[in-house]
Amino acid sequence: MAAAVLTLGAGGANRGATPPVAAAPTVEPRTQGTIDRGGGAITSDGIRIAFPPGAVPAVTDVRVGVLTAAPPSPDANLIVVSPVWDLDAGPRVFDAPVEVAIAYDPTRLPPGRTAADLIGVLATDTGYARLPVAAVDPDRHVVTLRLPHFSRPAIAVLASPSRIVKRHPSLPFDIAVVDAYPPKDPAMVDVLYRSIERAYRSLTPHGTRPEPFPAPPAGADERLLVEVTALDYLRTLYAGGFTPSGVAHSHDLLQIDYRELTPGTPWDAAVHEFFHAIQWTYRERARRDGARGRWSGFIAEATANWAAQVVAPAYANGDVALDPEFCFVPLVYDPFAVGDPDVTHAYAGAIFMHYLTARLGGAAVNRVLGQTYQDATDDTQVLERAVRELDPSASLDALYRQFVIDVLFHQRVGARALHDRPADTLKVPERMVTTLELGPAGDQPVRVTRELTGRRHAVAGMIKVVPTVPSGTRQTFTAELAGASWLWAIAEDAAGKQRVVGGGASVRVTIDDQVRAVWLLPVSFADVALPLAVRMERSTRLTWKRTQVEISPPGGAIARSDDVSTLSGTVTERSITTTEVFAATGNRNTFTLSWTPPPERLEEGVPFAMELTGTAAGSSKIMSSFLVLAEDARGSATFEKEGHPNVTLSLDIHVGVGLSDHAANATERARFTPRRSPDPDSDNRTLAIQVYSANDAGVVYLYELE
Repeated sequence: MAAAVLTLGAGGANRGATPPVAAAPTVEPRTQGTIDRGGGAITSDGIRIAFPPGAVPAVTDVRVGVLTAAPPSPDANLIVVSPVWDLDAGPRVFDAPVEVAIAYDPTRLPPGRTAADLIGVLATDTGYARLPVAAVDPDRHVVTLRLPHFSRPAIAVLASPSRIVKRHPSLPFDIAVVDAYPPKDPAMVDVLYRSIERAYRSLTPHGTRPEPFPAPPAGADERLLVEVTALDYLRTLYAGGFTPSGVAHSHDLLQIDYRELTPGTPWDAAVHEFFHAIQWTYRERARRDGARGRWSGFIAEATANWAAQVVAPAYANGDVALDPEFCFVPLVYDPFAVGDPDVTHAYAGAIFMHYLTARLGGAAVNRVLGQTYQDATDDTQVLERAVRELDPSASLDALYRQFVIDVLFHQRVGARALHDRPADTLKVPERMVTTLELGPAGDQPVRVTRELTGRRHAVAGMIKVVPTVPSGTRQTFTAELAGASWLWAIAEDAAGKQRVVGGGASVRVTIDDQVRAVWLLPVSFADVALPLAVRMERSTRLTWKRTQVEISPPGGAIARSDDVSTLSGTVTERSITTTEVFAATGNRNTFTLSWTPPPERLEEGVPFAMELTGTAAGSSKIMSSFLVLAEDARGSATFEKEGHPNVTLSLDIHVGVGLSDHAANATERARFTPRRSPDPDSDNRTLAIQVYSANDAGVVYLYELE
């Protein structure tokens, strides 16, 4: 379940896919140079680039070019008054902002506009993104920008000035609502103003770090600019040419389309876009503190819709945000990537954010955003870290599996449920359920196929499979779904308890006579038919394959020293050797523990043997533990030692390696038989065989169910 970085500004309520990239403009090279950690400057006619000390970590090549012509602006109100520069210092974010001073042409300023009205812009494939200016020198006709990374900067001006119509008197930040275009609804500006005020006050209790969500914009004495304007220039970003209701360009600028409907305060579209400004503020703060600061399309839209539903449940962005089908697809992927399974997944992700706050407390979304703009590699890691912060004993995988069950069978999640509204729409209706009966498999597999109607981002029915498994036996259940699709499998036991047993294009699981049903949820990623094949194979043993060997301490080197003695040694996959020298006497004791490693594969009911040998010299005696554990996410499988059939070695059982003070060596041989766990909550997927010495050095052999 992969995720990628969103490279566009956060979107609004109208959703769509990223457009094709436009043809690259012509670049005329101007100059080049190198910069090191000490900083320095690069100058060309019309531009000066100043690197402060520490901006780059090593010697960096810098190339400066200029576009032969400024790309046309989709926003007719925006006029570019300088060359558009093409700056390249490699794919890096600077460790300190770089000052770029750009000369502008004062003759291009429209009547009534002065140097005080100039703004910075970055040319993109779809237009110009705005950014604040750091300084203006009207005498020299130069504007300075501070850039965290290189792109294509220029200087511009709005031909028709925005008019500040309202400023906030009491919030910890200043909101300036401006009207750059006559709104369709005369009350729009006031509704917008009051919606943002109410949003911040309503969301503050959810932001316990212990501080609330950061107040945008980042930095002191700055103003969040909220502009009512025409957003037609953004329609190329969205499939079907939709004009978005709003867009948040940065931590200090968001825009709302002048044609948007304003049903009243609070207004969900305004809250959604305001929350994007909060996200940008998190990102700016993370960069200020030294983090690399990434942007996630999935987390951005999921948390913005969550905020809109918390603040404005009566207008909560339509049912797409509460779509129960959301939870039946992989949790995290980039919703704006090429070949996107469905962009609505990110917006519908709000339902999972509600689940996190219900399970882990009101600070859950705050923690998610706090992790998003750090150095995490993807969204799965972001969510896992946030979950661990709130509950060290929890895991994202376990939470998400239970989330799927709760939505499907128990209706325990969603904005409607949180606001005391009926949650019936969250349950897949019975009319979607198709029941398949599967008898016991004999010499030949039992196979049933169905052709399902695939509809983009939709559950193609719900298949209830009722298997017949003879008492005391196990059979292998396999379900395969072809095409662009995803398949969830949920097992239900005789007591009616459900657990997720698999997800993906195919699912394979061993079931017994305690499983009364397997629920299959096929999800289509395209408008194509989905062939589903379900089969049961004859009774089979469980088999585990060794996947990893972990050595403790990592690296295998043992080193410890205190006032009494110095301990040193090594750990390999087959032995532990230690030497201890006592400070007072100089006496030296040595100890070696070696063993035969367990097999590459373990098979249910098939015994395997291990031999453990200890030797000692000096006054030491052999002290070691021989532990055999069988673990999975919800329980423990069983290992039986021969001659002790009632001993379950998922406990800390020490297997006879004790020597008297006068003994120098000993050998222990043991045979073990893997057994499937009787615990109904266990799927026996992971086994761990551990060998440890008395000084906590050891080796763990990890196995996964094949």
